[in-house]
Amino acid sequence: MNEEDRKSRFVGSLVGGLVGCAVGGPCVWMSPSQVRIKYAGLEELIGGGQLGLRPGEITDKGGLLLAVVESLLSAGGYDLEASIRAQLAWLEGWDREVEGGVAEARLFLENGGKPAELPEHLKSVPLGAVTDPGTSPLCRSLGPAYWFPPSPPRPLCEAVIQECSWSRPGEEIRTAGAFLALFLSLLLEGEPLEEKTYRKAEDLLVEADLGLYPMLTDPFSWAPHPDHPTPREPLGLASSVFSLLFRKKGYEETVRTVAGLGGPADTAACLAGALAGAGGGAERIPERWWRRVREVPKARHLALKLAERRA
Repeated sequence: MNEEDRKSRFVGSLVGGLVGCAVGGPCVWMSPSQVRIKYAGLEELIGGGQLGLRPGEITDKGGLLLAVVESLLSAGGYDLEASIRAQLAWLEGWDREVEGGVAEARLFLENGGKPAELPEHLKSVPLGAVTDPGTSPLCRSLGPAYWFPPSPPRPLCEAVIQECSWSRPGEEIRTAGAFLALFLSLLLEGEPLEEKTYRKAEDLLVEADLGLYPMLTDPFSWAPHPDHPTPREPLGLASSVFSLLFRKKGYEETVRTVAGLGGPADTAACLAGALAGAGGGAERIPERWWRRVREVPKARHLALKLAERRA
């Protein structure tokens, strides 16, 4: 892979994830039929929805991913405390509801708790106290993939486990997050957006020897129902994204289809956009979309720095 291709993949992934988040944000918690009736194909970046977004505005899913990526460069690698600090700083400007897992973690830290203690603290929270543990860990799990190569897989998977677990502990979120990160890191190394890369990521997940095993529904033998919202649970959400990623053609069709399913649409479209952007390069992202997302210049700058580091 030449230098220009590498840069295009890094920029395509990070910018693509943020743009996907902006496409999916207004569709959050809608049904596919509601999205079709209200937004008629999602050809343009629209605003509104339950979150009251302006056209091109990203949600906390894309914002926290960007914060994780920025912390990689400021800390010289993945550092849990630096990552959390960067995310909490971003959330200071987010004036909407924060998902339950992040809100509980933020409260714990404000009361003197330590970041390393968060996973155990969240496990001790009474069942039902955190009504929405959240899907942001899946988007945040992509962050370490911009820093760590896919092989050896253990350092990348360890970083992802830390990143996911500070707001949502559990085997499913760790498995889905680690697999997404491994697949993205392979794409950033020049691997094609094909089944063989997916299978390679499965092998690397086991090779990491962290007790994680492929648990996603095979995307090559299953497709999400077009009238059912994207699942909220981690494995179902990731499985749905991968299935459409391999069935649709190019960045725009993939992101529009994923966002159009509603449910946790900002998370799903962020993931789909990051993976499709890494596989196809930055030039595949529609200009009419990325020009309306104000975080794009910053994302491009960070992505280029990370691409130079991985060269």
